[in-house]
Amino acid sequence: MKKATELLKRFIRKIGGINELADFDMELLKEEEYREFGCRTKRFEYDNSELVKALFVVLWHDRIDNLDFDSIGDGGDRKRFRGDTIHTSGALFGKKNEKTGKYEGLHDRYGIQDEDLQSAIDHWPVSRIGNMLLLPSKSIEQTNAKGITSHVTINTFRGFQSGWHDYFDIFLDNIQKVGIPPKKIEYGDSQDSLLARIMSLPENMFYYFKFFKSFEDWCDSMMLTGYLENGHVKKCFVDLDFKQYPYHWRYRNIESHKDDYKDWVLAFIKWSKKLINDRSQSMVDELINKGF
Repeated sequence: MKKATELLKRFIRKIGGINELADFDMELLKEEEYREFGCRTKRFEYDNSELVKALFVVLWHDRIDNLDFDSIGDGGDRKRFRGDTIHTSGALFGKKNEKTGKYEGLHDRYGIQDEDLQSAIDHWPVSRIGNMLLLPSKSIEQTNAKGITSHVTINTFRGFQSGWHDYFDIFLDNIQKVGIPPKKIEYGDSQDSLLARIMSLPENMFYYFKFFKSFEDWCDSMMLTGYLENGHVKKCFVDLDFKQYPYHWRYRNIESHKDDYKDWVLAFIKWSKKLINDRSQSMVDELINKGF
């Protein structure tokens, strides 16, 4: 706790005060000026930065036992927790070319060139603290149809193995179905069953889910209540049900979806932008309550 507190206080002083934290662009953590707050690994990821680890510890150490600075990060089962980015662009926009600033799906495949859309993307707060989430990292072994075995965590399951392509509303909806603590679901090959298996691992149960009385309690503690409405998960695309999700630029016919594609990108940005900004401010408010 001491290490996390001191690092976070140094960072807050560096950026000019606690009120600057909600809008801080973590892309800047790549720069030499912020090196001590960035990543200790070769690959840069916001959710694995020293800043985000410190933030997680300070915000939730009094709710989750054995949560400390060294328990978070890469390292597979050797680390109890891993940061996760809530909203990502890969499935909808495609990978960004850092040299050109263009996305392989949005620009290269669909050929969308629109100033208003580009402005919305440029001002999308994907690299703000409100887009970071703490998840347990104990994994199960899973063999795919090609016979390849890999270690699957809750984090990697939502992004790759589930077929949800990282859409957070679908992931959250399925977390609610499984329940916190997880319900006894008959194990099989369904997505709910696989998610329940990972969530029910003793290490994940002990270090995370045992501390929350319900799904709603977990959402409240993790500052995710903005994703709920009347007890249900809000959907990003109101005209599509979860079975029609997730949209992935690589796996949809261009001609069938091109007319809707721009609208979906704009809807996704607008929906997630408010949630990220609101959650960033909630984190700052909680830090102020803690004396920062």
